[in-house]
Amino acid sequence: MAKKTKHVHINVTSNVSGVSKKATASSDKLGGSLKKTKGQASGMSGAFGGLGSKLKSFAKHPAVLATAALAAIGRGLMAAMRVAEGFSKSMSRLSAISGATGEDLKALNNNAQDLGKSTQFTAAQVADAQTELAKMGFTTTGILNATSGALDLAVSSGVEMSEAAEIMAATMNGFGMSTAEASRITDVMAKSFVTSALDAEKFRESMKLVAPTAKTTKVSLEQTTAALAVLANQGIAGSMAGTSLRRTLMELSAKTGKDFRTSLDIYADRLQNAASTSEKLGIATEAVGVRSAGVLIALTEQRDKLDELTMSYEAAGGAAGDMVDVMEDNLSGDKKKMKSALEGMAIAVSNALGLEKAMRGVVNFLSTGF
Repeated sequence: MAKKTKHVHINVTSNVSGVSKKATASSDKLGGSLKKTKGQASGMSGAFGGLGSKLKSFAKHPAVLATAALAAIGRGLMAAMRVAEGFSKSMSRLSAISGATGEDLKALNNNAQDLGKSTQFTAAQVADAQTELAKMGFTTTGILNATSGALDLAVSSGVEMSEAAEIMAATMNGFGMSTAEASRITDVMAKSFVTSALDAEKFRESMKLVAPTAKTTKVSLEQTTAALAVLANQGIAGSMAGTSLRRTLMELSAKTGKDFRTSLDIYADRLQNAASTSEKLGIATEAVGVRSAGVLIALTEQRDKLDELTMSYEAAGGAAGDMVDVMEDNLSGDKKKMKSALEGMAIAVSNALGLEKAMRGVVNFLSTGF
């Protein structure tokens, strides 16, 4: 059976021309909208530009400038008052501990402010150092004599100022020295810290134990420090060195009746003539005891070094101040001095204007007025 073939014709027509016209119209409409938006944006920009100009003009108005200046002055005065408040608190504590009032307290106040302006330490920090000296029994005159040395010691040894004051005062009391010799102590300490293994902590722990005995046996600060330096170089330091040296000074003085240096020569001969190590230890032990035998042997063997360091410390005048000058000759030192000077100026401004007194009046009124 024969198949019939059917032919289907599909006629597709498109209105290209119509679509094109509609697209063109839409494009024109969009372009118009964009132009309108651009115009609006231009208008807004102009408006903001005008607002900016008005704000600039407003900021230059004398009243606004005056208000800003007054606000800045107010912030500065508040900062000055806070600095003065901290200093006043430190001075009140110093007065309570030292018992200083009237002219004495005024002298301490002036000293703290002067040193606060001329060193890297603030006036409040200086007052804290003065307080440490007062705790050690220093009079007003003693505090005035010793404070500057304590500051130099703090910088040269790298310790807190209050700690430096404590070490210096304890050493001074241990040797029975006058406050006029404060700089002698700081110079010897500073020199010993750069010529041996001693540091502030080792010095303090050793010296507080040996100083009174050194005074009794008439061994100078310089020679005692030299002995501690020799021992520190041998690895004997701190309380161990202080205790052992104290025993050595006492025993040698009692057994020979001679001064410390001569006693070392006497025992050096005995130890050198020993036939054996055990005999050497026996001689040293018999002289100063088991725990101090090693110290005696070390000191007799290092007599030349002991003499060298003693002479160096006797000629140490000005050492602490020289070290401070070198250590502060940098940007960090300049910045610290500037900060202290600015705080000093703040205290002066507060005092001149009576800011703290006025604020105390306000606080007291608010505290009791309700």
